[in-house]
Amino acid sequence: MERLFAHLYDIRKKPALYLTDKSLRLLRAYIDGYISGQDDTNHNGRSMRDFQRFIEKKFSSSRPQGQGWCMIIAYHSISESYAFDRFFELLDEFLQERGNEQDKQETQ
Repeated sequence: MERLFAHLYDIRKKPALYLTDKSLRLLRAYIDGYISGQDDTNHNGRSMRDFQRFIEKKFSSSRPQGQGWCMIIAYHSISESYAFDRFFELLDEFLQERGNEQDKQETQ
């Protein structure tokens, strides 16, 4: 798992340690800063672009056009706190799907 995703799971356990509120928008700002400051190889940025495509596909019939993953998730959420929790549910799903795809490629 990329360092970014491992770090995100630390945030998931104790969001108040990293963010002022349990907010998807604050988490997005944190992720952007993390990628900007830590990503010499662009692996984290590539992973988030893959996550963007996953979100676009998942919400293809009901998402606002031209929006990033944060806005799409927020659009389908009743609160910032719910959107934060939903992000991690979707991240779990994304990583599971991605792991299954990598497993398939390794066995071929």
